[in-house]
Amino acid sequence: MKQNKRLILASASKRRRELLGTLHIPFDIFPSAVEEVIDPELSPEENALNLAKLKAHDVANDHSGLILGCDTLVATSTEIIGKPLNEKHACEILGKLSGIRHRVISGLCLLDTFDKKEFCDVETTYVTFRKLTNAEILHYVRHHDVYDKSGSYALQEIGESFVTKIEGSESNIIGLPMEKLLIFLRQVLGVKSFVG
Repeated sequence: MKQNKRLILASASKRRRELLGTLHIPFDIFPSAVEEVIDPELSPEENALNLAKLKAHDVANDHSGLILGCDTLVATSTEIIGKPLNEKHACEILGKLSGIRHRVISGLCLLDTFDKKEFCDVETTYVTFRKLTNAEILHYVRHHDVYDKSGSYALQEIGESFVTKIEGSESNIIGLPMEKLLIFLRQVLGVKSFVG
């Protein structure tokens, strides 16, 4: 990698690790210890971007390289929805998303500690759920690990069974907007394409 810059993922997310692995470039994982706190004074986009930056800079305190911070949250037209606290909360969240179009918003920050540069942006994907029954919601919550997921769901688990329409990046819904990340990596590494 250019100038021996190693790529570092500032996240313990299995989904982000798998997506990043599709690029077939080496990377290390050093999860950020930043607490994911939503600021009610900020917009969903500002919250996601702020948390992504905080995560990247947190890991940069102990490591050098190309540090990738990312934060994904879900928002309806009236509120920001984070990760569920318990089964009841997860059911309430999915109940709010039932039958409506909502946003999945990811803040992305690629911090180059060598050149003291950062590439940051926000990706938004619109997702529409069909109307869900209470029984469907409860079954999903009880049979899947929903507690580390904003919005209480994972696209790769629910697929077409819940979703009627996706507008934008599918990888963004999974947790890492790959199209935007590729643009950043090409800029900082000076390459036109990646194998894979």
